Amino acid sequence: MKKKGLTLAEVLITLSIIGVVAALTLPTLQSSVYKSKVGPALRKFIATMEVANEHVLTEQDSNNLNIVVSDESKNTKQYLDELGKFVKGATEQTVGFTPKTLQSINIQSYSGTNYSIDEASKYLIFNLEAGDSMGIRVLTRAQQQEFKPTGSIKYNGSYKGIFADVWYDLNGIGTGPNRLGVDIFYFYIDKSGSLIPYGGKLMYNSGYKSNADEWKNGPDRCNATTVNTGKSCAGSVADNNWKVLYKY
Repeated sequence: MKKKGLTLAEVLITLSIIGVVAALTLPTLQSSVYKSKVGPALRKFIATMEVANEHVLTEQDSNNLNIVVSDESKNTKQYLDELGKFVKGATEQTVGFTPKTLQSINIQSYSGTNYSIDEASKYLIFNLEAGDSMGIRVLTRAQQQEFKPTGSIKYNGSYKGIFADVWYDLNGIGTGPNRLGVDIFYFYIDKSGSLIPYGGKLMYNSGYKSNADEWKNGPDRCNATTVNTGKSCAGSVADNNWKVLYKY
């Protein structure tokens, strides 16, 4: 009695089918895995920074982060020097020991087009222990004044004004895809040391803005049907129980 088996042609056809199925499903699987990591990564980053800021303020015996900045021409470096005492990481340096900035990094919008960050040369890159990193800029006193609400808009909650703004990259700035809403997310640090995800309810409840949530229907929206630049995706994730509900 002859044993039944597959011919070489049948084996090759089977392997081809498996290869096609894998090629179709692998990107979706990878996207799902990365997507599930976004919320926990953002929460960890916020917790790390806020605890470090609390230590900085305690050491300075102050409730305002401006106390750590004495020279506005070196304000960001001064803050990172203090921050580095309490959070593991280091400012990324060039060969000549000059701090690297976002100016040399090609950051893209959610759709993959080039995204221009204002004053990118002033954002110093700080690498964190887990392989994530941030581009951070401490605002000058004059710039901080510009963010004060005027007219009928009042400060709410614990908001004390913006101290710095941060572009956080959960897999390291300079490591692809470098896209807003995918691996890069935008935050403010207020003067009390709290991190505020851009575009979310915390930004509006704090008193910085008074209009509707940016991520839902603003110019930088990041909702289930429309993602524009991706700038407000941090707010979207924070407001949705730290889950990515937009197309990822």
